[in-house]
Amino acid sequence: MNTTTKELTIQCDGLFQETYTVPADQYRGLLFGLELELFTVDSDLVPQEMDLAGLDSHFIKPEFALEQIELNTDPFSSLLDVRAQLYDTAQRALAAATEQKLLLLPISLFDEHPLRIRTTPRYRLLSQHLGRPFTENAPYVASGQVNVGADNEQQAFEIFNALRHLLPLLLALSAASPFSHGQNSGSAAKRMDTYDAAIGKYPELTGLPPIMHDLGDYAVALETLPVFQHPNMYYKHMRPMPQRGVAGEIRCPEVQHTIDRQIALAALTKGYVLAYLSGEISLPAESSLEPSFAIARTYGDMSSRNNIDELLEIARAHLPLQERVLLDPLQDHCPAKSMIANYSRGK
Repeated sequence: MNTTTKELTIQCDGLFQETYTVPADQYRGLLFGLELELFTVDSDLVPQEMDLAGLDSHFIKPEFALEQIELNTDPFSSLLDVRAQLYDTAQRALAAATEQKLLLLPISLFDEHPLRIRTTPRYRLLSQHLGRPFTENAPYVASGQVNVGADNEQQAFEIFNALRHLLPLLLALSAASPFSHGQNSGSAAKRMDTYDAAIGKYPELTGLPPIMHDLGDYAVALETLPVFQHPNMYYKHMRPMPQRGVAGEIRCPEVQHTIDRQIALAALTKGYVLAYLSGEISLPAESSLEPSFAIARTYGDMSSRNNIDELLEIARAHLPLQERVLLDPLQDHCPAKSMIANYSRGK
């Protein structure tokens, strides 16, 4: 590897290219953005491909499955700007879907209708090397990503390491996929099981990310990946994206049933980061991270509300006054709880 103040060169194995150079001076401040992956279905809930012609490809993009799209925002310092842009983008996507007699779903139905993988060189390579578990599971995975920026490399990795300990609570609060093939799966976040199954051939590609201190550690993390040494192949539940000025792209949250709750997850993240940078949050023991994440996958926020409520108050105190109200949707339990309750009443 070669690291300088201007670039990071990663030695690859030839599946993509021999080296990959990441610009390392892209940090533009403590900015926040969102990415939402949604499924497109008809009125009978049968997956259908949506025609994206005429839509702004910067904000509305094709995703991994043909029957899936991505909505994203620019990075902003104000979450009010993130919210306004996401609302505008979602309204345009919904209008286009309605015109095509389609619906947008935040979760996959895991039903008898298979989703089709989009044909691109990258996806063909993934299918070839990860095999049938990948092609059968990966199209059903969607996430509601939160992106966090930084002022510089040092701050970026300080934020990254702190955010590792927020991942269990973000998953717990966002858990919204308790069903599989029309049945209660016993897991509040079944999507995470599907995600792991898709990359089961190389389990080290997924999971919680290790501590990293600088771009050199990031290069080592990429160079030691099996088969796919490339920034886009770092499939951990959070990853640095220095080429985009991102300290942490948080990938574990599930897509929420409302935009306001999606924004609330970003507000919690921002309040947490601000509290950490001000020295008012002490990170828990490293040994607690894996067990906490496993509990969140199974139970959502139903076993950790005390910790969540305490953290919400800390986050609220550190957010700008006009952004504090954005946290309010998180006073309710994760979507999985009400989904399971409604399912039980309907049986």
